[in-house]
Amino acid sequence: MDRIDEIRARCEEATPGEWRTPPTFNGICSQSGDILAIDRIVNPRAADMIFIAHAREDIPFLLDKLAAYEDTGLMPDEINAIVKSQIATAKHNVELQEEAARFKADLQRYKQLEADGRLVELPCLVNGRSVLTRHPRTGRLITVRCDTRTEAETMIAKCPACRAEKEVAE
Repeated sequence: MDRIDEIRARCEEATPGEWRTPPTFNGICSQSGDILAIDRIVNPRAADMIFIAHAREDIPFLLDKLAAYEDTGLMPDEINAIVKSQIATAKHNVELQEEAARFKADLQRYKQLEADGRLVELPCLVNGRSVLTRHPRTGRLITVRCDTRTEAETMIAKCPACRAEKEVAE
């Protein structure tokens, strides 16, 4: 339980409603060192006595908290929105870091595949007269045999995926 919760609990335990003093009450019956005795408490309850005893420390604490809040110039809903935004940003940053780690692992794997000669960009020329590409409907890898190297290179140039890549690059 934090300090605010402790103060709230004391307030809830104290007698509810307005507390009044008689018009002639001077507030102090007697004082002995740090102890003040308050006059005319009718039917004192332990919870009320605890509330009164802590008031001297609780009120300055609450005023300091209020001053710190007021220094921001923001309303509570604005502060809540900022906190929620910061939490969402932090979560998003964690997701981005995880995704970056996956991309880095993939890149390292692709570099190794390329170094091993097992990574190709489709469509690609194989053995001078065959084209390795993906089937347009199924997406499966296929090898298309051509009569000549020129025919194979023409087929690669006409590939819809290649044209789309060219358009994006331009």
